[in-house]
Amino acid sequence: LFRSPLDVEAYASFALAQLFPDLDKQEARIFASAVESEDLRQHPIGWIKEHRPDKPESKPRKLRGVTPMDLGVPFEHPWRVVANYAWQDTNTLKDESSNLVLKVWRDYVFTGRTDTAFLKETWPHLRVTLAYMKKLDTDGDGLPDSGGIPDQTYDSWIMTGPSAYIGSLWMASLEAAVAIADVLGDKPAAAEYNNWLAAARKSYESKLWNGAYYDFDAGSKDRKAVMADQLFGQFYAQMTGLPDVVPREHRDSALKTVYRLNVLGYHGGAAGAVNGIMPDGKPDEIDEHSNASEVWTGVTYALAAFLHSSGMSSEAWKTAEGIYRTTYETGGLWFRTPEGWKEHDGKWEFRASMYMRPLAVWAIQAALGSR
Repeated sequence: LFRSPLDVEAYASFALAQLFPDLDKQEARIFASAVESEDLRQHPIGWIKEHRPDKPESKPRKLRGVTPMDLGVPFEHPWRVVANYAWQDTNTLKDESSNLVLKVWRDYVFTGRTDTAFLKETWPHLRVTLAYMKKLDTDGDGLPDSGGIPDQTYDSWIMTGPSAYIGSLWMASLEAAVAIADVLGDKPAAAEYNNWLAAARKSYESKLWNGAYYDFDAGSKDRKAVMADQLFGQFYAQMTGLPDVVPREHRDSALKTVYRLNVLGYHGGAAGAVNGIMPDGKPDEIDEHSNASEVWTGVTYALAAFLHSSGMSSEAWKTAEGIYRTTYETGGLWFRTPEGWKEHDGKWEFRASMYMRPLAVWAIQAALGSR
């Protein structure tokens, strides 16, 4: 489990949750127990050094309340020292807390909704990390705000203000928190998170919905980009029996837009879903160093599962087929499945082979109801 990055594991752990659920719960317990740890040693931040050389490149390694991105590495002391990631400031990551809450809820649901001891053990830590996340809502609109840096799993794709990806995950995690509070009989917590959720929903719709899909973010020049993964939180809600994060008609419209542009509009649907694309069908190339122009294997499989669970079965299989054929036939990588693909000068280049996120193919199995 060491160096298991929680943002990547949010996709990949559909395999672990179905095959080895007790192991997945144990991982959730360890992440939860690390929330209240603190390590104030200065940690060098690679992205800042490379892209913001005028600013300090070191940050505290781990603040109290932060859900760590990872559980440490074997060459340190993995039982005591977490958050080894040095590319981004893990204290600013805005998907990890949501991922942890959703992981706990999903594992509870996938194992029959009977293990209340698991919920009781992790609940105090989930409360602490949600409170930390709430502080990252800098304008009080109910949604976490990004500050013009990559602060989530797309760690080279800059978001500013509220964003579709982080916002949908945040709302889904609040739904999960309300559900956990209800199971445990914590009425004050349920009321608090319902209030947070109402504010978040209102802002999400007013600031990000554009009539066809949810804008990438609300504060940058790139905000109209169509993000394939914009409603990852809604997907988690559907898979775990939570109320919808967004209206069904908005979900369907967004998914149809993503399928038309990110899937069919990219190499005719033969390559999977490109992470980001502009509404006119042109590549999102505002920042050439971003993750927008890549096709991520695991994200494509998760999108396929989302499509299937939303009643779009043929679209789901077309989406999955594209990345499958790219990996197994065009690339010939087979079990060296990479994190991402990118076309460059007419050739396909891959990055990070044998990556964890493509285990999201098991999300399709879960969507088929065979867990």
